Amino acid sequence: MGTRTSSRARRATMFRAWLPPGTTARGGKRRTFAAGKADGAKKLARVYPTDEAAQTAANAAHAKAGRELMSLSLTLALGRPDLAAEQTAKVSGYKPSIDVILWKVAEVDHTLSNAGFITSLKPERQPET
Repeated sequence: MGTRTSSRARRATMFRAWLPPGTTARGGKRRTFAAGKADGAKKLARVYPTDEAAQTAANAAHAKAGRELMSLSLTLALGRPDLAAEQTAKVSGYKPSIDVILWKVAEVDHTLSNAGFITSLKPERQPET
């Protein structure tokens, strides 16, 4: 079974922001401010002038990621004629954060050829509101 996750599905759930040297009372060292989970954190490129600005930026980036659409592209080696658009589906064997999502099938393509019966589908996770 071939699979591909979109870049949105691989997006980290934690965002980091830094303060520039000399702006903190802690010896001018850069500090990290985080929002979300630490596993696979995305680093924000900008350096922020205050603790509050850095934390606000990390929180805003985390909230924005939660509102974005996530999707997968799956090709099943053995066709599944019972799959149709608008059905809900679960996937397994991926990262736990992907396996727990209840997906909605957005597109399904059934193909019958010399290679056999193949089903391709595109499940999507709806954005959080």
